[in-house]
Amino acid sequence: MKRSSFVRWLVFICCIAVFGLLAWDMARGGWVTLVDQRIATDLHDWATEPVTRFFYIATLFGSEILTLLALVMAVYFIWRREWGWLAALLLARVGGGWLNYVLKALFERPRPIFDDPLATATFYSFPSGHAMGSMIVYGLLAYWLLRRYPQRGVRLTVIGVTSLLILLIGFSRLYLGVHYFSDVVAGFAAGIVWLALCIAVFHLITVRLAAPEPSS
Repeated sequence: MKRSSFVRWLVFICCIAVFGLLAWDMARGGWVTLVDQRIATDLHDWATEPVTRFFYIATLFGSEILTLLALVMAVYFIWRREWGWLAALLLARVGGGWLNYVLKALFERPRPIFDDPLATATFYSFPSGHAMGSMIVYGLLAYWLLRRYPQRGVRLTVIGVTSLLILLIGFSRLYLGVHYFSDVVAGFAAGIVWLALCIAVFHLITVRLAAPEPSS
């Protein structure tokens, strides 16, 4: 097995393990819930109006702006007839959203509660849909850019900007008090696993489309 393949499999397995451990400890009310509550309370107490406005904007990149970006990407892939990328994108946005809904319904974790909330959100809390969705869609966009522009400088810029954006979106959910820390981490972990599946689907479709038709 090549080193790169080994690393990818290691990351994949570690993400599944992280999600499983967080879900298990959260469900039994273990130390994760104590850490979650402490972080949520401290962030809420430290909140200031200018920072809150900034994170109101940051969190949009994990919802409305993310959806708009996915639509633009879908139109582009249809125009270019890049069916492998289109399938991966649909699986990323639609499939990832469906999976997040199922996981939330499965664990039924209530969201943080404050007397004076900075923001409110409906449905359950675990895992974070913003964190999971941003990891999947922005991760897929980054992978597409890395394949098109393999230059070292571009690669470092894409990886750096994408990582910063995803982390900001995740932290915005903590700061605004609509998710716990473990919700966001679990969202990132589940997002990486689903992103890997989307990329695998892209490669599978690309190989199938590139395969020569059997001679009669």
